[in-house]
Amino acid sequence: MQGPNSILWYSLLLIVLAICVISVLEKRRPAWQFYLRKSLHIVVIFVAAVASMLLDSVWLPILSWLASILLWIAIKRGWFEEVVVGEQTRKPWGMVYFSVIYALLTSLPWVLDGLNPNQLLMLRWMNGWSFCTLAFADGLAGIVGRWGTSVLALDNERSNGIFKLESERKSWLGFVVFWFVAVAVGVLFLGIGDEVFPNHSRWVGSVVIPQLVVLGFVVAMVELVSGKGSDNLLVVLVVWLFAGVMAMGMMGKPQAIFHSGTEYLFVYMVLSVVAAIFLYKKGILDNTGAAMAWILAFVVVVMAGWSLWPLIIFLGLASLVGRWRKKGARFIAGDLKEGKPRDRWQVLANGGLYLVCAVIVYAAEMNIAELFGVTLSDGFGEKCRLLALISISASSADTLSSEVGQWLGGAPRSIITGKKMPKGVSGGVTMAGFFGAILGAVAVGLCVCIDDWEVLGNLMGWCKMEIFIAVAGFGVIGTLIDSILGDLLQAKYRSVDGELLDRPEGVDVNYPEKGFAFVSNDVVNFMTGLLVLIIAWAVFS
Repeated sequence: MQGPNSILWYSLLLIVLAICVISVLEKRRPAWQFYLRKSLHIVVIFVAAVASMLLDSVWLPILSWLASILLWIAIKRGWFEEVVVGEQTRKPWGMVYFSVIYALLTSLPWVLDGLNPNQLLMLRWMNGWSFCTLAFADGLAGIVGRWGTSVLALDNERSNGIFKLESERKSWLGFVVFWFVAVAVGVLFLGIGDEVFPNHSRWVGSVVIPQLVVLGFVVAMVELVSGKGSDNLLVVLVVWLFAGVMAMGMMGKPQAIFHSGTEYLFVYMVLSVVAAIFLYKKGILDNTGAAMAWILAFVVVVMAGWSLWPLIIFLGLASLVGRWRKKGARFIAGDLKEGKPRDRWQVLANGGLYLVCAVIVYAAEMNIAELFGVTLSDGFGEKCRLLALISISASSADTLSSEVGQWLGGAPRSIITGKKMPKGVSGGVTMAGFFGAILGAVAVGLCVCIDDWEVLGNLMGWCKMEIFIAVAGFGVIGTLIDSILGDLLQAKYRSVDGELLDRPEGVDVNYPEKGFAFVSNDVVNFMTGLLVLIIAWAVFS
């Protein structure tokens, strides 16, 4: 095995030296802890980024995997804890997230067979771009964001300068800094690509720079809704994907990051942001839900090039029926999110698989699979589009089943035992709820009439009616699966009246009497969608 070379030793020495200096300064200036750790974040990740571009040694991923294990153990034992808002402490799991994604991406050149020199060069360039974005955009956003909001008095109760993310607080000033630094890093790496890639296609600034501005906004939105250090993982993955698209463009594949022209992109950006603010102001989504819904819509419309109508119909029907139901509702024994605006987890639970399918299709159309030597079958993208529509059909059916059942249905019964249950408890079914499920599935299924399905129809020998039946049918099946999983697995707590509820009553209730504590309604919804897609893929294959 090749031994570590000098660049690796110098990199490790710089990282250790930076950690020692910051540790000493933290002891002398405890009030500077946040700023010192963000500075350490920039230095360490930048050194790691340079190493990922320059080093051709298997010891880099080996040491990264080892570091991931040691960091997990250290943080589990309470090392590196930091004080956040007030007197609360937080375990910096972001260190582990970064270490793991760094180890994974630097391992790719060693685990993928048959890569040519250009592909190896592309992978290292992609790694450098993604890690440098995390280093500078995230680090400077944290430093300037906290300092600026304090100096400008944007962090008081009356100010709108703070974006609350559960127990965390992020600033809109930090968001803007992240956005512009991410764009600057992108421009820098395109310049590096001009010098590094041999015989590549020259990029056109009038086309790519505006798209980098949009890309920076997208990455900043991802960072905004990433909590508990997960931005160290998600920001890297998102930038890495877009860097791969640009790398393929430089080597003669699709040139632009997004299909759409510059004018359409900026019009869409303005209208979509206005729509997200409208949904937030109307109480349909909370701040995190509005941001996540914006990301979902962007991926679907701009990246995959799909219609937005399935998402509009799903959210519109769910919100409309939900408002009708609330007008005559009494006590509903649902979970703690019952009756509140949808948050980011609810958006992901219902639309996360739709988003994943859209990202896969985008990557396939931009030839990212070729980078890994993967050949996709004919009609792969069309099948993914069908699966995505089925996932929304299942979510729509389940949501309408619950809303209509609580609104018009009688006492629900357990789908497993047949016993009566309180309204709103997961696993209960009513005849009205079943008709609501059919309504939700059919409404999304009708979106088949809007789009062109000729390629998929020719591939599978189906007409539009058969595609509609598949979308609506799997949507209704998803409702039944959701009820079964909700009854069997979702956490249920005994109330003071002896009923099983989806939420605990009283401060002394720590463990559910039935189901698993970590299985919430969001988890059940995601599991349902995943099972429906697995079944549908097996049928279509």
